[in-house]
Amino acid sequence: MSNLNKDILHSIFEELQDDGNSLYNLLSVDIVWSETIIPILWRNPWKYFNDKKNETISREEKRFLLNDKKKKSLLDVIISHLSNETRDTFKLTTTYEKPLFDYIGYCKHLNLSDLEEIIDIMEYEELDVYNEIFKLFINEKTRITHLYIPRQFNYQLHLIPGVENCLLGLEYLRCSTLTKDDVLDGLAEICKSIKELNFNIYNIYNQEGREDYNYDNVTENGIVKLIQRQKKLNKVHFYYGESMYMRTTNSNSLYKSIENSLIGHAKNIQYFSANKKPFTNILSSFKNLKSLEICDDYYSSIHDQPNFPIFYFPFSLPSLPLPPLPPLPSLQILKVGDIPINDLISLFKSSKGLCEIKIEYSTIDIEHNKRIIQAIYENCPNLKYLGIPFNNIYILELEKLLIKCQYLEGLYLNIGEVNYEELFETLARCSPNSLFRFKFEFKFQTNRIKRITLKSFKLFFHHWQGKHPMLLQTIGMSLNKSEEHSYLIENYKFLGVIKKYDDIELGKNNFKDFEWIKQMPFHETSFDGNIANRARGIYL
Repeated sequence: MSNLNKDILHSIFEELQDDGNSLYNLLSVDIVWSETIIPILWRNPWKYFNDKKNETISREEKRFLLNDKKKKSLLDVIISHLSNETRDTFKLTTTYEKPLFDYIGYCKHLNLSDLEEIIDIMEYEELDVYNEIFKLFINEKTRITHLYIPRQFNYQLHLIPGVENCLLGLEYLRCSTLTKDDVLDGLAEICKSIKELNFNIYNIYNQEGREDYNYDNVTENGIVKLIQRQKKLNKVHFYYGESMYMRTTNSNSLYKSIENSLIGHAKNIQYFSANKKPFTNILSSFKNLKSLEICDDYYSSIHDQPNFPIFYFPFSLPSLPLPPLPPLPSLQILKVGDIPINDLISLFKSSKGLCEIKIEYSTIDIEHNKRIIQAIYENCPNLKYLGIPFNNIYILELEKLLIKCQYLEGLYLNIGEVNYEELFETLARCSPNSLFRFKFEFKFQTNRIKRITLKSFKLFFHHWQGKHPMLLQTIGMSLNKSEEHSYLIENYKFLGVIKKYDDIELGKNNFKDFEWIKQMPFHETSFDGNIANRARGIYL
């Protein structure tokens, strides 16, 4: 097969990179297909058995969530890459022969948390075993672009032979203040091309509950050096750990130093997310920011104050005031939770180019919600996707929004008390031609939800006939849905009114906020040694 055809195949398979089932099934077509697909499958082997939603759970809990069979099978493949001498020394056995492909050499993502989990299966306490396996992934020939360092990681990663070549092109890094400073210092010397940083910020306490961190040289700590030495940083994710609520004036210097280290990248940063408003005015420096995801505490939002004291943490100190959110004229995507209303409305007024908005509140009063909807349709004419809390009292404001936001394509309503007939009638009558994606989420208990009647749904679907077939998702609908509801939906799917319908249980939503069609997940028996066995079969 010509190189041109192989290049075309590669482009096609790259489009299928998130559809592991299809790629796996295509492995056995011929040698060229296999050689093209295997590097794609092994680029990030961890994603096939690791739930991204569980990144922050404890190591002990994670053991039960990862599939033991997959872990053991992946461990067998890893061991098969070790030299015979190493396997004999540590008495390591594997069910696989020496691989035909250098599978580990294809890895671009290195998740050290998952790798430690897999190595621990062997129950070896000798550090030399870790050394040998880590050197398979980090050496002069491998090229890691995405590195995930767990919270507690004491291994001297930066001292492994060949690490300079391996991590020279690193583009993504996840680490935390719990990562040893000498490791971060070492990475700062090697890695200058990180584009995306995911950083967890924790206060460090000793056994007596006192802060165990040297704040005297906070501006010289490893993460500050690492951030300052980057040349391409444009995505930043900060997670302020639970202990931030117990912060002191001294520990604030840590947060501020880390945030201020971003100033040198202010022109390049286009994406910023955090589970708390920043402690500094750093956001005002991000003149080219396109995407902002940020939360505040519940009491800040209901009192509309910058940082209301968090008295529901029994050992917390009164919080120091945080600055308001600045104008962000280049902003296109906004996701916020429990942000003070005035901050939110100011963002709408300053960000005329917003095309995607997702708003969540622990609770919100009638007047505030009305002001939010009004501010959206008055300031966001180019809006394409919107997610908001909704009660029936805002139905007139929703109608105005549908009329004024003529580019709206997707609507995500987090529903409270609603007259569904009135809501569905308004959606069918006022939705712009571009709008055909709907999500309705029900977060309350069954006895607090007024059942969606068959009449309401039928009215909605009946009036939608002749429009673009809708993509419909209900989240938590199973709490108050009957068989008749399901039959009605299937009937309108047959009539072409509904293109796709998903009913999702609360707590089991794997869709992104504005995602209605998901790639088929990788088959649970597809990864691991089966790839090696199928590839070997082609050559034999």
